[in-house]
This record gives sequence, structure tokens and C-alpha cells, in this order.
Amino acid sequence: MFMQSISDYFFTEYLHIAYFIIVVLGSELSAFFIYQHIKRGARSPRSILAFSVTMLAFTTAYLLRALNDLLFNNEPMMTDLIYQIDMIIVSACSIANSCLMIDFFKMRRIILRVVSIVCLILGIISTIISILATIAKWGLQTLVVVLAGITLVIDIFYPMYLMVEFAKREESGLKKLLWLVIVGIIILFIGMLFNFKFLDNTLKSYFQDSYDIFKIVILIIIIVGLTMIELGAFYLPPFDDFLWMDDLLALYVFDKSTRMILFKKIFDLKTITALPFANKDIGNNRATEDTFLEGVGGISDMLSETLQDSEEKVELIDQGAVKLLLTYEGSLIFILLAKQKLPILNWKLNDFKDTFILFYGDLVERFANNPEKFAPVEELVSRIFRTKLILEKKADKS
Repeated sequence: MFMQSISDYFFTEYLHIAYFIIVVLGSELSAFFIYQHIKRGARSPRSILAFSVTMLAFTTAYLLRALNDLLFNNEPMMTDLIYQIDMIIVSACSIANSCLMIDFFKMRRIILRVVSIVCLILGIISTIISILATIAKWGLQTLVVVLAGITLVIDIFYPMYLMVEFAKREESGLKKLLWLVIVGIIILFIGMLFNFKFLDNTLKSYFQDSYDIFKIVILIIIIVGLTMIELGAFYLPPFDDFLWMDDLLALYVFDKSTRMILFKKIFDLKTITALPFANKDIGNNRATEDTFLEGVGGISDMLSETLQDSEEKVELIDQGAVKLLLTYEGSLIFILLAKQKLPILNWKLNDFKDTFILFYGDLVERFANNPEKFAPVEELVSRIFRTKLILEKKADKS
């Protein structure tokens, strides 16, 4: 009896510590993503809030679970009420995430928009039924558990989808951190499953003597998942940096000695033709040299200070809706037009410049009057700026 009392004491102390760690880690992650969104302002996509919503719901659910295990464990009515509130929280979280999904997928394929709307409807139905099951005795528990399980998948799926999308776009050596976060989310999902009353009661009935050990293991799993997410997320750059492909407009290689375009690549023709220096009389369905000659003339005017004084190295020209990022090599100016100035775009522009010079070097002067010689640069642009993926994204939006 004495040994059992000691065992119960240490188990209770462990629950205090474990739940405290879980609530602190979950609160930190939720606050971190909200802070990042506020700090980055308009640059930060609303989709990042999916992480805050999920972490906030998760933290609240486990705070209630802590109250249940530490204060109301021997009060069946309070235990049932807390479980019902947990189901409501999971369902309400799926509504918020579904709204963020609709916003994120609104310019993508119809099937993705349909899936988002279906998730929203399921979340609303699940929330309503969970509330009804709390205030009415209609035997809805099985339906509540099934719907809550579906909405839990929605809660985890959307943040995981975003992380996979970020990992696909990442090329600067941070993929391991992104996959660390993804694995952490999966582990967190497994831990959340055991928060369901059905699984919890099943463990109690089949492993009555070793239930405390299972409880300890489950909480450790959740702490490990949260720690992995935190270690990954805190060392990643702001998430809008992973959406750099959406900000690409055009790329130019300009020879200031001959005032000629050696190479150009248009990523977003619709936006480029809407700019003040674009030729509005040309149709929007093709990108020819004539279409952008006037545009390049406008760029040349904006670069007048740089062209007149080679010692002045302007690296950014901010035209409001359009940013011109510049880097130099001899008489060549490498210009990237983008919607925003992102560190990763500077990195890619410099990578492009270094590789371009490595390939062509002294041949630039020889080919200066024959821009067709620079056609192979398309392959270089495709590798560095992932042109194929940009085209796939545009196809998704159509």
C-alpha cells in the first residue's frame, strides 16, 4: 500500500511536469506564428495562421485534459464534459483552418477549392453535433467521435500540406528543418489520437495494470513532437520567403555598354504588361522582343545613375508594386523584377549571375550583337528559378 502511494505520487508529479511542458511549448508555437504574421505585415500570407490555430486548439485541449487528469479524474460528469469540449475545440479548429484553406486555394485548381469547402462544411456539422451532444442526450457519441476524427485529420493535414509545399520550394539547405517540422506534426497527430475518449478507455480496459506507463509514453511522444516542431520552426526563415516563386516577374541581362538586352525571361506576362513601362498596345498572350523594348527603355531610365557612374552600385530600385533587384559583373547588369524584396531572391539572382559568367565569361563581348547565342541560358534559368514549377503553379491557378 505504501509503495502504491509512492508510485501514485510520482505519477501525479510526472503529469504536472508533462502537461506544463506541453502547454508551454504549444503556447510558444502559437504565439510565434502570430508574432511572425504581425511582424511581416502584408508580406506574410494568412495561411501561416493555420499553425497558430492548430497549436492554440491543441494547447487548449491539453490544458483541459490536464485539469481532468489532475483535478476531476474521479468525477465522471466533469470528465465527460471535458471530453465533449475537446471535441468542440477540434471541430471549431477545422472550421478556421478550412477558411484559411479556401483563401489559400482560391486561385488554384477547382478540385482544391471544392475540397476546402467540403472541409468547412464537415467542420461546421461536426461542431454543431458536438455542441448538441453536450447539451442533449441523443446518443450521438459515436457520430461525434467519427466527425471529430475527420476534423482532426483536417486540422493536421493543412499545416502539413503547407510544410510539404515549402519543402518543395526550398533550395538553400533548409529542407531538413522543414521535414523535421513535418515529422513533428505527424508525431503530434499520433499523440492527439490517444486524447480521444474511445482510445483512452480502450487502453484502460485492456492494459489496466500498465495504463500509467502508456500515459507516460503518450505524453512523451507529444512532447517530442512539439519539440521537433519548435526546433524546426524557430530556425526557419519567415514562411513568406518560401513563396518567392509567386513574386517573380521578369529577369533581364542588360549590357550597359551597348544598351542591349542580352537575355530576358518573363515569369508573369500579365503583371509585366500592366506596368507603366510596358507596351499596352501589344496583346497579353505572347512575349516577343517588341513587347518589352519599351519596357526595357523604362528600366534604362530608372538606371540612369548607375549607367552614368559605374562606381555607384545600386542594388535595389523600389517602384512600389515592383522591386528591381540588381547585381553587376563588368558592363553587365543582372536585373530581377519582383513583387517583393526577399533575401532568397537576392541569393538566386547572384547565383544566376555567377553561373552565367562561368559559362560565358569572355564570350559575352563576342555574342553581344547576337542575343540568340544566349538561348541556352533558358536551361540555367529553369534550374535556378524553377521555371517548370512556376508553370505548374500557374496551371493549378487556371
